[in-house]
Amino acid sequence: WICSEELCADREFLMLALAARGTALTHACEELRNDSELVWVAVRQDACAYQYASLALREDRLLTEQALRSKGSMLAHAPPHFQADRELVLLALETSGDAFRYASEELRADRELVLLALQRDGTMFQFASIDLRNDPELSTAAFFSLRHQGRQARRP
Repeated sequence: WICSEELCADREFLMLALAARGTALTHACEELRNDSELVWVAVRQDACAYQYASLALREDRLLTEQALRSKGSMLAHAPPHFQADRELVLLALETSGDAFRYASEELRADRELVLLALQRDGTMFQFASIDLRNDPELSTAAFFSLRHQGRQARRP
């Protein structure tokens, strides 16, 4: 879906497009990517639209929470201070174990967060701090998580 520069700068047109397909925000002009109302419509429709919002709007904690509630991996596009916010990382992990890879270095050394991430995705063990990767209990948890994931993948 690509529109002319004129249409991509037309707020009313974009509002209709975003209500149907949030990721259409990628085609919006920079000014409209900074329009709070439009970005909220887009993110509510599809959390992936968060990555196309202006940097200024990605500083909005409520908008970030909205995106993470639906798609935890949007933590990748959040500002670093949100990636270091334990509450937001926990929220992201509720929907995506993969979000752990985007957590701050400090939070990747948090044993509880590592365990939560491993429950969702055993491959996230590689992103845990070195100290925690040497923890026999966490190594075992990662192994069993990967084993379980393998079984799930083989089910018809």
